Amino acid sequence: MSRQKDILIEENGRSVKEVLSQDCGLSRRQISRLKSSGGLLVNGKPTVLTYALSSGDRLSIIFTDRDEAKA
Repeated sequence: MSRQKDILIEENGRSVKEVLSQDCGLSRRQISRLKSSGGLLVNGKPTVLTYALSSGDRLSIIFTDRDEAKA
């Protein structure tokens, strides 16, 4: 089972990694697990951590049972 959290981006120029660590409070290890499991999407498409987000983008974080158990 998985759980999804969507974040609507309100400002330009921040990276996916910045939003995950600063706004969501995720650790480097949690971010790494999400990246390797394909649990990071921007506007429904797979993304990289260095992607510069734009206002209006939707960042989706998909947590699997494995991610939640180790979070």
